[in-house]
Amino acid sequence: MSDAGALSDPLAAALRRHFCFDSFRPGQEQVARALNGGRDVLAVMPTGAGKSLCYQLPALAREGLAVVVSPLIALMQDQVQRLQANGIAADTVNSNRSREENVAAWKAAARGALDLLYMSPERLTDARMLEALARLKLALLVVDEAHCVSQWGHDFRPEYLALGCLKERFPGVPIGAFTATADRATRAEIARVLLRPDHAAFVAGFDRPNIALSVIRKRKGAVDEQILGLVRAGGGESGIVYCLSRAETERLAARLSAAGINAFPYHAGMDAEARRAALDRFLTEPGAVPVATVAFGMGIDKPDVRFVVHAALPAGLEAYYQEIGRAGRDGLPSVATMLFGWNDVMARRRMIDGSGAPEERKRLEHARLKRLVDYAETASCRRQFLLRHFGEAIDPCGACDVCDAALGAIAPGAPARVTAPGPAPRAPDPELLAALKRLRLELARARRVPAYVVFHDATLAAIAAARPATLDALGALPGVGAKKLADFGPAVLEVVRAAR
Repeated sequence: MSDAGALSDPLAAALRRHFCFDSFRPGQEQVARALNGGRDVLAVMPTGAGKSLCYQLPALAREGLAVVVSPLIALMQDQVQRLQANGIAADTVNSNRSREENVAAWKAAARGALDLLYMSPERLTDARMLEALARLKLALLVVDEAHCVSQWGHDFRPEYLALGCLKERFPGVPIGAFTATADRATRAEIARVLLRPDHAAFVAGFDRPNIALSVIRKRKGAVDEQILGLVRAGGGESGIVYCLSRAETERLAARLSAAGINAFPYHAGMDAEARRAALDRFLTEPGAVPVATVAFGMGIDKPDVRFVVHAALPAGLEAYYQEIGRAGRDGLPSVATMLFGWNDVMARRRMIDGSGAPEERKRLEHARLKRLVDYAETASCRRQFLLRHFGEAIDPCGACDVCDAALGAIAPGAPARVTAPGPAPRAPDPELLAALKRLRLELARARRVPAYVVFHDATLAAIAAARPATLDALGALPGVGAKKLADFGPAVLEVVRAAR
């Protein structure tokens, strides 16, 4: 789009000014324009497709405050930090902040100084909060991770049901419901609870072609070595290892750490400060590998997770899809490997039977487990099998261990990486790239934000390849907007000049 066209189009102008993109990714534009036009929207988009931009752009283009419902505090804080780094007026009200901080955020929203305010569902639906919001000019209401509203879904949150009041309480305000994980039945339930009948629905597809899929049979007495081989195959990059129990995260993290991996446990039994410290390590330290239960990572938008290893079976294909979706959000090649053993299947069955859930729920969970076992044992393309579960059909992928047996190998024969589509970019100077990463870490620590909030890896690679000599040349590169150019440009150019 031309500069003149961008100026006449507020969405395109905001896309370039605040997010440093010249064009939309596939699926984004239709969703953003429907919301900006005042329609309720249900959007199902794969992780890494940029669904947050679909509501952040209308929030900037429409008059008033956009309120975003999010299920986890870490997710809210991550989003707010990224928006603020891009020069956008955003804040959050949550229980991890002091009363003074929450009051200051609310006062800023009330006087019209914020574009976006992130809140938990229980805080938003508090009677006093609803009354206070009714006195403000609202641009839109957004429910992120909207699959949590489904009572029969894999990640039901009872507090999400109360959000059904929004469509009656705020009849003139468009509502956006966003998720990466929803089959046909879940989509129908989201629409029934959250949206008005004339809503627009967009299903952008579930395929993540940059993530190679593999399943490896557990070898008795050698599972730790299998996991260590998979982590080492990551080449020192960040990844996530999922375990079934809290005790196992502690044990396996210690085992990996003793082998020289930057590994640490994360589970819901840790106190809040320990969890915050673990999350900070994951977001800021090179090569960080949390060993975690599924309490970790929902919605954490760390773009450069290169591998996800399931040391035990997930709850089902929906949970598995969401958990592997934490890899490769930057679109670069990544690997998802599940270790499969029948002892894990029996453990999952015992968990279901002993859960105390209604019998109907137990039958559903057993059906989910069977479908997951079918995926692990399939003799056909795994990606076809996984996507068919969500109602999507593709040709054999060539990027799973069934289509390409090399993907199932373990070190020194490590899982192969898939090749990202498109032309090969100009190779960055490795020494300059390393120096830029060191600078990024210094800048991030000084601001107490994750490193990727300063710059994504792809942006650093573009800088190391182009070696810009001026601020104008740096500002023309992808991922360098006006605010980041002002905040970090001189320091970046100094590093580039020193490497010449």
